[in-house]
Amino acid sequence: MVKIRDWKRSHRGHNGIKSVNGALQANPAGKWARVSVGIGRPDARDKGAVSDFVLSKVSRSARSVLEGNGSRGVFDALTELETKWAR
Repeated sequence: MVKIRDWKRSHRGHNGIKSVNGALQANPAGKWARVSVGIGRPDARDKGAVSDFVLSKVSRSARSVLEGNGSRGVFDALTELETKWAR
């Protein structure tokens, strides 16, 4: 799943996003957005299980889905941003 997320939204525990968001706030007039590509979540919600899931090697079936659908989703998201920002 590909989503556009505004920079003002939560970093959802991602320290890299938190850091970039802090740096971008120096230019509040700038047009920034985040394009998120979802990779799913494990059944367990504890921090260790989520970290292990996110940092593990991508399965063959998940890689196939990303390769088949991911680029189209990212393209559509970028096209949506271009349209929104051209107004």
